[in-house]
Parts: sequence; structure tokens; C-alpha cells
Amino acid sequence: MKKRALALAMGMALVLPVVAVAAPSIYGQFNVSLDKSSDYPGLSARGFLADIAGVLPPVGTPLEDAWAVESNSSRIGIRGSEELFSKDMRVIYQYETQADVDGDGPTFTPRNAFLGLDTKAGKFFAGNYDSVTKLADGDIDQFDDTAADMAGTFLGQHRNSNSVNWESKNLGGMVFRVQVAPGEGATAGTDVKDGLADTIGASVTLEQDTLFAALAFEKGFAEVVNPAAPPANIGLDTQLIRGSVGVSLDGGLELGAIVELFELDPDLPGATKQDGTSLLVSGKIAANDRLAIKAQLGMFDSSDLDSEITTITGGADYMLGKQTKLYGLVSLSDVKIDPAPANTIDESGNLISFGMEHKF
Repeated sequence: MKKRALALAMGMALVLPVVAVAAPSIYGQFNVSLDKSSDYPGLSARGFLADIAGVLPPVGTPLEDAWAVESNSSRIGIRGSEELFSKDMRVIYQYETQADVDGDGPTFTPRNAFLGLDTKAGKFFAGNYDSVTKLADGDIDQFDDTAADMAGTFLGQHRNSNSVNWESKNLGGMVFRVQVAPGEGATAGTDVKDGLADTIGASVTLEQDTLFAALAFEKGFAEVVNPAAPPANIGLDTQLIRGSVGVSLDGGLELGAIVELFELDPDLPGATKQDGTSLLVSGKIAANDRLAIKAQLGMFDSSDLDSEITTITGGADYMLGKQTKLYGLVSLSDVKIDPAPANTIDESGNLISFGMEHKF
């Protein structure tokens, strides 16, 4: 019996293709900072929109005034790919989770996670993944993963759960992306989202030696609390268009800009569409091979929402090693929100942050 089993195994080994099995790679980054904020915006623009009634006076405020140790989207993940019997495709996978290094929040929060195939026609995968608008920012946000992150003034910095994604091959530096996500019965006010493509987005990016450019569009939905009649929820159909461009010049100089147009269509009788604009302009210059000086302007402006948020940030990175840096930043803010006399905010604030980041 054992001889027959051995012979069968040897025969199968001769018939079946040899498939290389690669171990997944473990990666991540820890980013911890000590922050002092004074009347500085403490919410992402998307978080502010979702709970206007809860963060405006007299109930609350979107501004922070405190000392805090923050873990700034610290993360750990595994990813990999393996050959399949067909030489024309590979399985691809990733699981990434945000890790709470400072210990005052949820230990783990899902980030990008997917399973799919890499084929001659591009990559096809499904899971929780960055929106096409988020992927269109490149490295233009000079204060990414800090308290002065561009998420404070942009609605498009999010991930979409339950998403199905396609990413083209690199075509001379150009990559196309399409993402759709069913609502899976999620409610937006009184509307139940149960279609195949309740969220749909597409983008094209161009990345060459010294140039990054991108154009992205996403149509989706959200739910917000009506500040005029808490705790009633209102469904919104959302539409985002983002354009980005960044250049690297001689002397270690980097310049970039991002513009995002948004439109919100409330599911409320008699309500009109509300729109606005987000803007970012950034720059970085290398003083030497270890020190870089950075500056950035961010704006969120919507007369329909009676809201205007402006941040001006300056800072520096100092490399301790190839994957380890110290950083510091100072950010000034001006917040004007005036949906009703009882809810008015008109404050200037500031943020000081010193931190350390290590990637592995």
C-alpha cells in the first residue's frame, strides 16, 4: 500500500506543473509624535461632515486644545504573490491593519486588505482598499500621517470596503484604475444602498522620473446628522473630482498641487445640491542628504456649507537612517463655520508636533 501511494505521488509530481511558493513579506511603519494643539481642527473633513450636529456648538467643537501622544496611522501588514499553474497569472494578497502604538484607541483598525489575481490584463482584486481619489495624491502631501495631514481639508482621503478593483499594467508610466463597491444594504438616510455599484470610481495616473500627475473621479454616498433636527440622519449622494500634479526639480526641490471639487446631493425634499473646493499646495527642499525643509497650504472652502478651513504648515525631516527619521512641524489654522447663529465657529489656532517614524 505504501509503495502504491509513493508511486502515485511520484507520478503526480511528474504530471503537475512545478509552482514556486513564496513566503509573504511583513512590512509596516511606526509613527509616534508629541502634539500640542490650540483651537486646531481635530477631525478629518469627512469626519466633520458626517457629524456636523455633534461637533458644532452648543453640543461640541471640531477644534482641539490639548497635549497628546499620537500614533499617526502606525501600521503592520503582510503581502505577497505566488505563481499558479497558469504562467499567465499570479495570486496576490495583502492584509494591513492600523496599530495603536500610544495605547488609547482600538488596538487594530482595518486598512488595505484584499485577495486577487495579477494577469496579462492587469490586476483584479476585492476587499477593503484605498479610493481612487486617495490613490491620486501621490507623495504630494508633505505632512502625510501627521496631525497636519491633508485629510483635514479633503473629503477624498478614504477607503472603500466591499470593493472590487481593477488596475492596469504600467503603460509607459501610465496606470488606469476602476473601483466599484456594493452598498450591501447600507442605509443613507431613508435610502437603502443595495446595488452592485453604489460607489464607483475611475482614475488615471502618470508617473515618470520627475513628474507625477493624476485625475480621479468617484461617485458614492454618505450619511450625515441633520444639524437642524437631531438625531435625524440624511443620506447624501457624493461626487468627487480630483486633479494632482507634482514635480521633482534639480537641487532636491519638490513642488506639488492638488485640487478637489466635491458635490453633495441631499436625499431631502426641497434640498439643493451643495458643492465646494479643496486645495493643497506643497513644497520640499533637501538642505543636505539628511535634512529636508517642507511647507504646505491646505484649504477647504464651501459657501453652500458656510464652511472655510485653512491650514499653513512648515516643518523639517531629519533622517537618522535609511528608514528612520525625526520630524517637527508647526501649523497655523483658521476655521470659519457659520451654518446658523447658534452654531458659529470663527477661530484661529495652531499645532506643534515633534515625532519619530520608522519603516520596516
